[in-house]
Amino acid sequence: MRAPLLSLWGKVAEFTFGCSHWRLEDGVFISTLNQLTACLDLKFKAPPRSEWTAFMYRHPDARCAGLGLGGRGDRLVVWLFGTEWTTLPLGLGLKEWHSLCMTWSHTKDRPLLYVNGTLMDLMTDTSPSSCMLDPNGTLTLGAAHTRVDGTVRILPSTVLTGTVSLFRLWGQERSGQEVRSLKCTDGDLVQWVSHLWDTRVCAPIPDPTLKCEWSIYTVSLKFFIIRQDGNNTELYTARDIAHCWLRDVLPSGIYLHRVSVFEATSAKDANTATTLSGDEMVRWTSLNINRFDCLVFVSVIPSVDVAAVQDKMHADLGTLYHGPSGLIQVQADAASIQTTPVDSFPPPLTTKSPPVTTVTMATPTLTSPFPEISPNISGQLYFEVEVNVSIRGEYEAEHLLATWLNDTLPDHMMTVIDLQLPKHHRHERSFGGNILISDEVRKLET
Repeated sequence: MRAPLLSLWGKVAEFTFGCSHWRLEDGVFISTLNQLTACLDLKFKAPPRSEWTAFMYRHPDARCAGLGLGGRGDRLVVWLFGTEWTTLPLGLGLKEWHSLCMTWSHTKDRPLLYVNGTLMDLMTDTSPSSCMLDPNGTLTLGAAHTRVDGTVRILPSTVLTGTVSLFRLWGQERSGQEVRSLKCTDGDLVQWVSHLWDTRVCAPIPDPTLKCEWSIYTVSLKFFIIRQDGNNTELYTARDIAHCWLRDVLPSGIYLHRVSVFEATSAKDANTATTLSGDEMVRWTSLNINRFDCLVFVSVIPSVDVAAVQDKMHADLGTLYHGPSGLIQVQADAASIQTTPVDSFPPPLTTKSPPVTTVTMATPTLTSPFPEISPNISGQLYFEVEVNVSIRGEYEAEHLLATWLNDTLPDHMMTVIDLQLPKHHRHERSFGGNILISDEVRKLET
């Protein structure tokens, strides 16, 4: 039995009177916020009650909800700093998923509410009494709550009869375009993962009806390199081994964008690793074992349901890998594998000096040979390459080109530092469905 997935994507909280709420774990704290975005998916099992709550956040010293989303019948209600905002009757359908997102910034005098990507009109009789969300409050899903002598008390009359999934919280106000186009990404403050939620009242259940397809992910994990040749594994070698391992075990359609390997951050037994058998521990005696942390950026093309990608990553990376030499094995700590859908790939961290030389290439022939270059102080060579590229299919150009180059360039020799598409790059439809993209500029480090 393999270690359980940390993610709750593909799972839901089904609330009834016997299963009234989930609560954010006590050790999870929300900091002071002067802007935010909160999103969740909701499905009613029965016509909405006269009063119901999807989520609520309260500071221990506050008399009213600092933040929340719920409803009265078929009107949605947003609570913000003691002010209540309501919509007109919406008639949200039963037994179908609805995406709800609220955003707010201290620079505006009202929150914004999006239902299935559409901005709603909100009405109120008062104005918000604060300009920031107080920290270290309590957050519940499925019901409203109060605090009495430091204890959270659920209000039974506010229990939602329905299903909630994909609750996420960001520390920025997302635009309407971001709410619609980035709906399958996880939050940066609160994610839809099991270890953040106290689910003892009712466990999450799988629900295949809620799918969200996405293509950009980060994968964090801890792994062991087990060597039978008596050598320790240095950090730079560990990255090469990790890259080879990942390329071998991940299926076609999952492309490596970047692989970063770090020294292990916690001091566990260096000779022990968790295997797929769950709690069973395997000890390799008389072998050299080194432990590392790893952060991987991958693209999935075409986009696939997030839960399916996470399950595939967990299964493939959690299997003991035998290197082609027969002297090296790689074992990931299955309980540490966390695959997160993200907005975009962050730029690579670099403190390297500016490029010392450039080489320009253009299709169909090379216009100038590589010049003779004296090595710079850091031992790095930099090139600027200009090239025309043809793409077949309907994909976002910059994302696909970055994935292609990072996956095909020799990792031990070249690293992509920067990718630039001209502001007015040209898309031309040609026979066979090709898209021609002109004047791509790419900087390479060798």
